[in-house]
Amino acid sequence: MAARDTYEMLKQRTMKKLIAAEDEEHGGLPTMTPSRLMAAAIEHDGYETPELNDKLYLHYAGYRKIQNLEPYTGLTALWLDSNGLQRLEGLEALSKLRCLFAQQNLIARIEGLDANVELRSIDLSNNHINKIENLACLPNLETLNLAKNALASVDAIAHLAELPKISTLDLSDNHLEDPAIYDVLAAMPNLTALKLAGNPVVRATRMYRKTLVVKLPNLRHLDDRPIFDLERVASEAYAVGGRDAEKAARQKYAEDERAANAAQLKRYRDWKEETRVRRTEELAKLKAEAVAEGRDPEAVTLQKRAYVTYGNVSMHDMELRDRQMRELARAEAAAERNLVHGTGIMELGRRFAEGGADGPDGSDLLDAAARRRGAESEEEKKVELGEEGGAAGGAGA
Repeated sequence: MAARDTYEMLKQRTMKKLIAAEDEEHGGLPTMTPSRLMAAAIEHDGYETPELNDKLYLHYAGYRKIQNLEPYTGLTALWLDSNGLQRLEGLEALSKLRCLFAQQNLIARIEGLDANVELRSIDLSNNHINKIENLACLPNLETLNLAKNALASVDAIAHLAELPKISTLDLSDNHLEDPAIYDVLAAMPNLTALKLAGNPVVRATRMYRKTLVVKLPNLRHLDDRPIFDLERVASEAYAVGGRDAEKAARQKYAEDERAANAAQLKRYRDWKEETRVRRTEELAKLKAEAVAEGRDPEAVTLQKRAYVTYGNVSMHDMELRDRQMRELARAEAAAERNLVHGTGIMELGRRFAEGGADGPDGSDLLDAAARRRGAESEEEKKVELGEEGGAAGGAGA
């Protein structure tokens, strides 16, 4: 263990020196060099081999440009937040990417995502984006966070109408002030969660929540709280007949809810009474049978229902299980030995290619492996016979 710790310490020290030298080449500023990317992967329990990583954390590092990510083809989640990035670029090789976190940067335009068709979630909050664009190439996009950007007009968000699969959208703390944006949002059929708080349009819209609830029939969460059925019923009634209609709708909803609860309680009580009558009849039948057989009817009781049953495991069952486990262990060991005693098929092929086998076609090596497997099979049979003989001797004793 000490040798392993020493190796890891020397490896980390070498990596730090390499990173420092690379930073010096780039003016002392952090740069996404291959060494830095490898160090970031290892730091978060990743792998030195780039394509084996499915997550990569590059946040809070001060990077100014996305680069050298081409080998990381297996990434499904990438954290780039809290850097100094000015563009979305260098992501073409990440075809499996599903989640992209690039909040708190200096990004001014949405671009460079044409190859990332598997993206489900994008977080670009706290940037300088003034228009939503270039996202129609992402057919699976479901979550989009553009809070605290520079969106200010209907044209700035009109592209959302081309993204029908989005269900969660955050546009809070922008500069939207035109109520016409509600029509754009209404064109999104799967939108269920929306945040608009912090925009001027919210303060300028009379009955803001009621308006949004009516315009977006599939919406289930608006800003800081969910939309329950009562709120939707009341909002729709208000849109039709004002406060009087809303009050009547609330009263009817409460009455319907009370009636539903009463009906459910009645069903429970009816079921309880039916069960009591049925079990009383069953008990009376059992007592009558006891009287007919000359037994004491007062000693008769109904068997309680058991939803969990317990049982005893016999010694025979335990011995059978142990035998099966031993057979499984022997089978696994035999499977390992079938790799030509650890050399493996690849090693066998290498030796054949180099002419290392005695026979012209490597037959001597294969025959030797077959003889070894035959000898091991004989040994396993002897062991098994010895176990059975020991068990028989113990039984005779």
